[in-house]
Order: sequence, then structure tokens, then C-alpha cells
Amino acid sequence: FMMQKINGFRFWAPWWHGSVTGLFDFSSNRKHIEVKTTLAPQRIHHFSHKQIWEPEGEEILIASLILQKDPSGLSLRELIDRCRTALQGTPDYLKLEFAVRYAGMNDESILGPQFEPTKADRDLSWFKATDAPHFRMPEPEGVSETSYRVDLTKATPLSPEELKNWLVGWASSITETKIAV
Repeated sequence: FMMQKINGFRFWAPWWHGSVTGLFDFSSNRKHIEVKTTLAPQRIHHFSHKQIWEPEGEEILIASLILQKDPSGLSLRELIDRCRTALQGTPDYLKLEFAVRYAGMNDESILGPQFEPTKADRDLSWFKATDAPHFRMPEPEGVSETSYRVDLTKATPLSPEELKNWLVGWASSITETKIAV
């Protein structure tokens, strides 16, 4: 949903994680984006410590979606089909197909979760990881795979202008980028 809403599937596909076990959903050089969703009314998400703590020189942005289940709403199947259409004929199409199989969505009759898209659109917010509550240090020696729940209502969301500027920096390696936020 985020890919479709902000600049489209083709914009995001080159930076989409190549492995379903990748640390971040999208990465470009030392910039990363982690997309989180929740069905709860509060903007609370699970993070591994490495997804929210920025080592020096790294930048992490969080796209947070609050979804509301809706049996007649937009389905994961519809999003997959839209993404397939957008990525057909590109090298990123295979990345999508691998993710579809991994998610168990390769059976065309499975709709997957359905949600109300207008609410999702309204409730998509972006945050800098540095502004989110978290431990402000690397994991100590001997500690690994730390994870916790983060309440993003304690953080200030990015303004549309801040998001646009960050995404322009994100895509600076592309010669002509149109950023529509």
C-alpha cells in the first residue's frame, strides 16, 4: 500500500529488500525505510533494535500504517496484482514473485487481508527513527536480537515537506526523479 501511495511500485522496487529476512524493507546506501502496520487503534509497532537505532552515518525512516479490517475493502491480492502489472518486464518482478510465494499468496483464489483504503491513506504517517522512543545505544557485547514495542504516538511525524525532502535525498542517485507526496 505504501509503495502504491507514495510514488508507485516502480519507484520503490529497486530498493525493496532482496531477501524476505532483510533488516529493512527498503535500503539505499546508508538510508533505510522500515514499514510497520497495525490493526490496533494505537500507533505501536514491534521493532528489532537494529531497525530503530541508527549507527553513525545511517538514516532510518519509519512508515507507519494503522489499518482497519474491512471484508469488502482493498485486499492484499489486489495490491499484489497491481504490483505485478507495474513491475512486469522489470528485473524486480522476480523479487515480487519470490515474496508472494514466501507469504503463501501464490494461490490466486486467496484474497489475503482486506482493509479500508481511505482510512489507511489517512493514517499513513512517517517518522525519523531518531525521534521514536528507543534505547539510544548499540546492543551491548553479548546481547543480540533485542526487540521491543515502540509507541510512535510519542514521536513527531514528518510533515509532507520533510518527507518530500527526505525522499528526494533518498532518490538522489536517479537523474530525473519525480517525488509526489
